[in-house]
Amino acid sequence: MVEYLAARFTYLSADEWRERVENGRLTHNNHPCTTDTLVTQGDLVTYAIPDEDTPLPKLEYTVLYEDEWLLGINKPGSLLVHAKGRFVRENLIYQLRTYHDPPMPDVNLINRLDKETSGVILLAKDKKTLREMSRRFATGAVTKTYLALVHGIPDPAADTIALPIGKVNAPGKGDHFGIDEDGGKTAVTNYQTVETFTIHRKEREKKSVKSVKSVVSNEQTNTFSLVQLTPKTGRTHQLRVHLAAIGHPIVADKRYGIDDEAVRTENGRLLLTRQALHCAATQFQHPQTGSDCTITAPLPADLQALLQYGQQRSRLFITS
Repeated sequence: MVEYLAARFTYLSADEWRERVENGRLTHNNHPCTTDTLVTQGDLVTYAIPDEDTPLPKLEYTVLYEDEWLLGINKPGSLLVHAKGRFVRENLIYQLRTYHDPPMPDVNLINRLDKETSGVILLAKDKKTLREMSRRFATGAVTKTYLALVHGIPDPAADTIALPIGKVNAPGKGDHFGIDEDGGKTAVTNYQTVETFTIHRKEREKKSVKSVKSVVSNEQTNTFSLVQLTPKTGRTHQLRVHLAAIGHPIVADKRYGIDDEAVRTENGRLLLTRQALHCAATQFQHPQTGSDCTITAPLPADLQALLQYGQQRSRLFITS
């Protein structure tokens, strides 16, 4: 039992799993187990998670829209939308169902955002609304608008990216997607460049000249663009894959991006710890009232700070 747990659920060590088994926190096929219990395919292993294992996080989501059928949330970056691995409580759906005031036990996700993507996310309060809104997302009846900070300057400034996306083999990276001209699914993204800027950053490095140490300045130049994105399809990682495919990956994208050294200050401080992607607006026709709804989320503080840093240290060109 302990060997299986330590290999499969690596967030605890073998000794920590042994302690939990001995304390009776795990069962095997609904029966008490020991550290030597053999686990085979099809077995049910249940773990009663103590409160101290998962301290309640401070989740700073905000409600953007609410009626008796729908809920619109502004999800911060680096927050899971649902449980994954050991993150049983550190996710949006669990918090809404359990700790929101008042709790919403029947709420369900209509759409999803990657963990590191911030912005508008929609939830349904009943199954009928969930089915109808899910159908509308699937048929393209919902318009989502994103803002992203990308490396480089797109040329042309506005265009449509129509490149099929499929799973690709990337050992050690989990679910990884890329352009697949043969078996990929149709994927279409419209983009519009909002502004571009060039950061001139001076780095100080020590060099030795005739045994005398001197400090010289080495200037690095990095170009960035703020782009508005409207996906016409909803493939997994679509915006991230499409932007990387045209040579302009999203800043700080750990999976499809490039080295994050470009978003460090002169003194080495990292300006952004998650991908620079934000769902700024979601537009749809209300499934019950028929009225046009637009839910917007302001640019979060971390992305605002990064933009301001770039704008203050650059030559700024407005393109739209």
